[in-house]
Amino acid sequence: MDGTTMMIHRRSLLLSMAGAALRTATCVPGSCGFSAVDESAVPSRDPLSFPDIADVRRTLGAANEPKEGDTIVGVAAKDATERHKAREILLHTRLGTIDQHPPHSDELLTFINGALDSVQQQQLSQWTFAELKAALLSRPEADLHQLRRGLSSDVIAVVVRLMSNAELVQLGARLFNPLPGSKIGSRGYMGARIQPNSPTDHPDDIRWQVFDAFAYAVGDILVGTNPVSSEPQSVLAVQNCLSDILQTFQLTEI
Repeated sequence: MDGTTMMIHRRSLLLSMAGAALRTATCVPGSCGFSAVDESAVPSRDPLSFPDIADVRRTLGAANEPKEGDTIVGVAAKDATERHKAREILLHTRLGTIDQHPPHSDELLTFINGALDSVQQQQLSQWTFAELKAALLSRPEADLHQLRRGLSSDVIAVVVRLMSNAELVQLGARLFNPLPGSKIGSRGYMGARIQPNSPTDHPDDIRWQVFDAFAYAVGDILVGTNPVSSEPQSVLAVQNCLSDILQTFQLTEI
């Protein structure tokens, strides 16, 4: 072009491709029988069908609600427009693409994915996230429990990025997954998870967050750790703080 060279960056190409896909395709929910999706209803090319994990991470970060952590690692969207475009890309991405190119891969991921129903996971692999979202918001609870057997943690993490707070509340109000050995999470049963988080893993900060949660009187509770640092001494400090609370208030025998 007049002796000049145009550089098309991968990010610009992906965003323009997703926009074109939205103008020419209409995603329809797949059936809960795990049949193949209607190929005429989805783009001919998966917007994230590439092996560059950095691009996957940037797209996931940009689709997320604004978070300081995403900004620190350089994956946050610059503005609402970029966030919207990232979500459009994910809506037209197939579930199998995320499973094939997880943003992070380690032995823990391998262990967790080993518990999935591989047959159902394969049947769902050609669904787009638009189809999964529609199914979650429209199918009965029994169907959703069948669906989840083939959904990896990464797939679930993506689809919640594509749902509004109202949609998450709508889903949570009709989908129940009780904690084994308890009634926490059961329909009609009051309970909550307390998982305090401190930017510095300071025991006093952790302790007062737990006390604040107690004040809401939410029924039975599940207390979990969520340390910021992975250093053993920091993890141990958080664990000891929570253990001290449970022992002091004699919650260990309940």
